[in-house]
Amino acid sequence: MRNKEMAMLKAIGIILVVMTHGYQIFLWFSPYSFHMALFIFVSGYLYKETYEDNVPKYILKKVKRMLVPYFIYNIVYASITYFLMIRYNITLGEKPNLFNFFVQPFIDGHQYHLFLSGWFLIELFLIQASFVIIYKYSKKVTKNDYLHLLLFCLMGLAGTYLAKIYPKPKGIYLPIIRTMFCMFFYYFGIFYRKRLEDKNLFRSRNMLIVFITQVFCIVKFGIIDYELAWANYYGRLVLPFVVSLTGIYMSIFVAKAMVKLFPDNDFLYTIGENTMHIMLNHMIVFFVINGIFYKLGAFEFEKLNDIWFTYNPGHLWLLYITLGLLVPTYVTLGIKRFRSKMVKGRKNK
Repeated sequence: MRNKEMAMLKAIGIILVVMTHGYQIFLWFSPYSFHMALFIFVSGYLYKETYEDNVPKYILKKVKRMLVPYFIYNIVYASITYFLMIRYNITLGEKPNLFNFFVQPFIDGHQYHLFLSGWFLIELFLIQASFVIIYKYSKKVTKNDYLHLLLFCLMGLAGTYLAKIYPKPKGIYLPIIRTMFCMFFYYFGIFYRKRLEDKNLFRSRNMLIVFITQVFCIVKFGIIDYELAWANYYGRLVLPFVVSLTGIYMSIFVAKAMVKLFPDNDFLYTIGENTMHIMLNHMIVFFVINGIFYKLGAFEFEKLNDIWFTYNPGHLWLLYITLGLLVPTYVTLGIKRFRSKMVKGRKNK
């Protein structure tokens, strides 16, 4: 059965991701201060204790659902990157080789620029695979939810501390530090479901407190964003947790309101249920839009080498964002329907 609130929350998250890659229009709750933590929180919320009954089976399941699709896409984007490089002299990443195809995804995941959002899928796999082991064996010591919250909070703080004393971590240290930070939000999703969800936390008074906290952080620290992809928290230990939690609270507050406004069959839920494919493919949609504008003579050729370039974003940001969401969603739905018809055809035979 669909969890409407979580589907809406994922829809909000992926819309924020696509928007920040196209055009930044937010003032108080900057997506780069919480949107990745939001996805990790939702993933933790959906965690089931039964996964711990057979950890190898659970990890194998995640390999099939996450790593296999990732590397299928990796083949596609390696081919596109190489084709653009040799045919049009457009450099959007490294020339494909065995290292950046098999190893680099587990280090930083930015080997092909059109696929740079794919780093998060690998990171989420590392979080889930690590968490189920740590959580299972931590229960042999204590089953107290608050002590577990403390454990994963300390692990997250250790991540920001290591990022502070070892800025710009490279190699295997980057995914380790990222994963340590993210463990807190993954467990917080579980803690929210078990301990907080049934409480009346989402009231206007509490939202005002959260908003004041956010404004204080902005006034005190200026830029509150952080770069999870590169484990760059700008030397701050606690602030990334605070602004991530305020952003998550705001997102849940909005999601609860939107669930009441939109019917079960609204397209927003479909977007929320196809976030992986939107995450992995919206950048190539942006590139195709840029290619069309280039053909129309809107800008010089060199701009196509810049993955972050969007033409006239002040006026056209809605075009980029709408197509970045809709094209991957409809393509995914079309593929699913085609596969479903193929399976039915085989059964009828």
